[in-house]
Amino acid sequence: MGITRSFERNILFAAGRHLSNIFGVSGFIAVLTGSILFGYSLTTQTPKSKSDFFGKDEFVSDEMIEKIDETIITFNSSEYVPGSSGRLSYEEINKKTEDLYSQRYELEQKIKTQNRDYRIYVDEIRSKKNIKLGQRVVSPFVAGYGLAIIVSAAATSAVFSIESNTRKD
Repeated sequence: MGITRSFERNILFAAGRHLSNIFGVSGFIAVLTGSILFGYSLTTQTPKSKSDFFGKDEFVSDEMIEKIDETIITFNSSEYVPGSSGRLSYEEINKKTEDLYSQRYELEQKIKTQNRDYRIYVDEIRSKKNIKLGQRVVSPFVAGYGLAIIVSAAATSAVFSIESNTRKD
């Protein structure tokens, strides 16, 4: 019995108060973490429009391709007189339409690239929103766990205090 009584009085009760204080602080940290996590989960981000995402100078719209198509139709339907200075020749019309078709192709490729990049950007924002939703669900449990630790540490500290005050040495 001497070893048990010595262990209780000298080690367990002396260290027990300090351990309960450490548990109380860790509970406070858990409550604070849960609160911060909940607050952070309330901040959301909405995706920018395509023109804002790429910038007005870099953004390619479908209207640009439609303008090129209209110009191609205009060249193809225009009247021409070979060798005349006022009208375009076959070679000039073919050269201009080839240039317009190559511009149209480049714009189509750029639109495909921009659509892919924008889709990746929107998917990233959507996944961040889903993560924040998960944080919003988990954060009350983290804060509740911290409150339970604080209550447990307070009860343990009260038991150690009562025991040390009622001990008959």
